[in-house]
Amino acid sequence: GRQAKEFFQTDLGRYILGCCAQEIQEAQMSLVEVSWWNIWKIRRLQEKIWRARSMVAWVAELVRQGKQAEAAIAEGESNG
Repeated sequence: GRQAKEFFQTDLGRYILGCCAQEIQEAQMSLVEVSWWNIWKIRRLQEKIWRARSMVAWVAELVRQGKQAEAAIAEGESNG
């Protein structure tokens, strides 16, 4: 968890999260403009959004798990 948080504070980590945000934004803009009958393009754009959102969610989950683990360790040390 801590390593994930630290990684995403690096230039590379911020770049990856920035790419996800940009991909989501671009796909959402394209989704608004695509014709309603173009089902395949709509699905591709939805998949792009899902993939980028999943990446961000996985990182958030790693950070959350890390914080929980650190809290459990700290609690164990204070009780020990």
